[in-house]
Amino acid sequence: MAEHSDSGPPELSLAQSLPQELLSEIFLECLHCPEDDIHLQPDITIPPLLLCLICSSWRQTALATPRLWTDLVLQLEYVSVRSHLGGGLLRQKLRVLDLWSSRMGALAPSIHLQRSHLRVHVSNDKAEVERRFTTFQEFFTSPPIAAANLLCLHAFSAPDLLWLSKIISQLSFPNLSHLIISQPSGREHNTSTAGSTTYFSSLSAPNLKRLYLDSHTELASRPSTIIEAFSWSTLTHLAANLKLRRLDWYTILDRCTSLTHCAVKLEFFHPWATPDSNDRKTSYHQKLTEASVQTVSFDVHLIFEKFDLPSLRKLRISLSDASVPLPQIHKLLASTPGVRELHLQGCIGFGNPSFAEHMERGFNQGISVPEAPGESLSTLLPDLQTLVIDSIGYRISSTALPRDLLILLRSQWLCAGWSLEQVHTPDITEHGCRSIDFILDKGPHFSSSIVRDLMRILEEDREKLYSSCPFEVKARYLQRGLWEWRQMGGSHLRDGWATCAKWMH
Repeated sequence: MAEHSDSGPPELSLAQSLPQELLSEIFLECLHCPEDDIHLQPDITIPPLLLCLICSSWRQTALATPRLWTDLVLQLEYVSVRSHLGGGLLRQKLRVLDLWSSRMGALAPSIHLQRSHLRVHVSNDKAEVERRFTTFQEFFTSPPIAAANLLCLHAFSAPDLLWLSKIISQLSFPNLSHLIISQPSGREHNTSTAGSTTYFSSLSAPNLKRLYLDSHTELASRPSTIIEAFSWSTLTHLAANLKLRRLDWYTILDRCTSLTHCAVKLEFFHPWATPDSNDRKTSYHQKLTEASVQTVSFDVHLIFEKFDLPSLRKLRISLSDASVPLPQIHKLLASTPGVRELHLQGCIGFGNPSFAEHMERGFNQGISVPEAPGESLSTLLPDLQTLVIDSIGYRISSTALPRDLLILLRSQWLCAGWSLEQVHTPDITEHGCRSIDFILDKGPHFSSSIVRDLMRILEEDREKLYSSCPFEVKARYLQRGLWEWRQMGGSHLRDGWATCAKWMH
């Protein structure tokens, strides 16, 4: 700031003499939070409103800095509508929105509405319900909300969303590209909505690109309401916590034709009772490149049934209950032949006798598991470059290194590498080395001897394993209180062992 202090006319103050570029940088510092934080401005009483009151040059710069105006965070506290204070607070927020709208002009804001009190009292008093509905209608039909680019409804109850559904069914959100709805399930006291989540019956948002749904649960006895709630075909990013019928999930995935990134936690209602899907035609998703799926072991092979995902490059599978036999994972991977990075969390049951049998058949070259003939891992994922095995220590019940883990490390599939693009000579195929990343967090049966045995085996077999094509082994390591990846393979094996042995246990 000092170097610009003498550049302006003498009659201007120091604040007025600052160039617009420098002012813009200073103003952005008022947002406080880092850029990756979705709640960029925690208090609407701080600038940019105050910045506009300093002088005309500051006002002009503030109005020309979109981020100051598009990241509005509005705290909507819950107050019982039995008191007149509840309506008064909402009307006060309306006045703030009107003031904000007059300053930002045509810029589309990002609005975060958060319920600070999650416990909702639902009254049978008709007059009270109508009064609350009128207040909500007045608030959500205000111009700034209708023009929002991002709308976050955090911790809204099912009755709240039911009322909102009635309101917005008559509205359009032409600028809305990001929608976040989070609702803690099981907190309502109304038996008519307990166990299910009500979302918008039909949201008119033709440009919706990113959708985040948390705790969406539908009663198995009711028809699905989520399928018709959104324009799925425009979505590029979907993050959802869903419990619904299996065929409803297939319908949603079918309609997400533009989806590139997907992160879902899924649980199906009675998947064994779902009508046979053999009549379904295979669906092709050409744009999906990254997917993260958390589910239970019973459902893992059903997630992408009858789907072909040729562009999927990164896949993360996380199980919340128990490990699954390799054939179950094979059924899922049959839909994802182009995956280059596979992250398995809680899936590999090292030390589990039933898993070891499938491991020995599945990871050796050319040997298939009986339940999936011809579908060994080497043929399912020929271009796999990185395999991340998470929570390995959770499944080991003894200090000895499990036999099935040794089978994996000594498998010809691992040492064969993945095919590189033919650059120089068409008749010569080069191979890149695979990478295995272990995450050995502390578990109930974890022991540092597992790590020592792992390193000893790799050291003993180093000459044999690296004779054709080396693979890399890395593991997560605690340093200065932070988990970092440390190389544990190749030339680093001998020199790096003293460092890599410093595990938290």
